[in-house]
Amino acid sequence: MNILLIAGLYDFKFRSTVDPLLEVRGIDKVYLARRKSIEHRGIICVAPPKWIQPFKILGELYRIGIIFYLCLFKKIDRIIGIHYRYHCMYAAIFGLLFRKPYYFSIIENPRLYARSRSFKFFLKYVRCVFVRGESSKKFLQERFGLPEKRVVVLPDFFDFSQAMAAAEGIKDYDFVFTGRFVQDKRVDILLRALYKVKAHFPAVRVCLVGDGELRASIERLIDELGLRANVDLVGFQDNVYPFLRRARIYTLTSETEGLLAAMAADPQV
Repeated sequence: MNILLIAGLYDFKFRSTVDPLLEVRGIDKVYLARRKSIEHRGIICVAPPKWIQPFKILGELYRIGIIFYLCLFKKIDRIIGIHYRYHCMYAAIFGLLFRKPYYFSIIENPRLYARSRSFKFFLKYVRCVFVRGESSKKFLQERFGLPEKRVVVLPDFFDFSQAMAAAEGIKDYDFVFTGRFVQDKRVDILLRALYKVKAHFPAVRVCLVGDGELRASIERLIDELGLRANVDLVGFQDNVYPFLRRARIYTLTSETEGLLAAMAADPQV
């Protein structure tokens, strides 16, 4: 069986997301249509040339052509999109066009598409939807009427050995957060809790690893609460393990995802 993956994701998140798939028996080849090339076990990555990649629209058109080529000239048995826009959308369109089973891996909150007509339409014909938690599974079942067998909770793989700290390791952060700065992550809850903790432990320190659309509002809240000396914003990091090792406690304030998915982090998609 040959699989066509259509995905974006930064390298670390991509690897932790696809590793469960690569453990499935009966898969012969896994083709990957991605805007940037990546080397990973068992993956045949077909990406635009490097000179095209900086041009987003041109690179995307090239990728659409790659998907069409693979569906037409390679024996593709299943198509899987990871993240709805625009990867799952491509999987659905080409799945319907070439009459191939397609699957969605919704790593974000599916409530974002509650009013999307295309999402509702594509769900009618999707073979299975992979989600990251029971909350997302329940939402898809109740809102769109998907039967239980067509919604599967699929966790990330996470290498705990890399995150384990040595006994003599320096712990210069009390708490660490990893993830995108978006509404679902609820970084504001962490900061307001930190404000209360600071009243009893003035030297408490938190590291925020990630970036996103709410960064400006998060920085404003940090200033409003007088936490600038207590919070380090280190931005997007391709490798979050060093920051996990430096912290005493990992914090999870997300409304929808499970622990492993959060620890893998998704600073960008």
